[in-house]
Amino acid sequence: MNNIKVFIQPSFVNNSVDIWVQSYDPNSFKCFNHTVEKGEVIMTEFNDSERNPDMKPFIHLPRNMSEPFFLAVAEYMGERNIKPRDQNLIEGELKATKLHLEDMQKIVNKTLKL
Repeated sequence: MNNIKVFIQPSFVNNSVDIWVQSYDPNSFKCFNHTVEKGEVIMTEFNDSERNPDMKPFIHLPRNMSEPFFLAVAEYMGERNIKPRDQNLIEGELKATKLHLEDMQKIVNKTLKL
């Protein structure tokens, strides 16, 4: 099942952060919410058009634990060279800017005959 979506939702009322993991099976047209209970991942089918108040998040983190948790995940991913989608775009733009600056320096140096 490759159609997994992860949602991060702050809860200001509970002073916490909820991480939701949901998936869609295109073969059966079914939606599933994933939770962890007693160390096991449990998949519960739900109707995509209605929100079930009994659904629980995959992980519920108190706010004071969320930042260290996400930093550890980011470091783990960075060590494996797994980047957010936008990171490659940003790196590409920085590389293009650097090359443009080098070209401009060559033009200025040539013009001034340095």
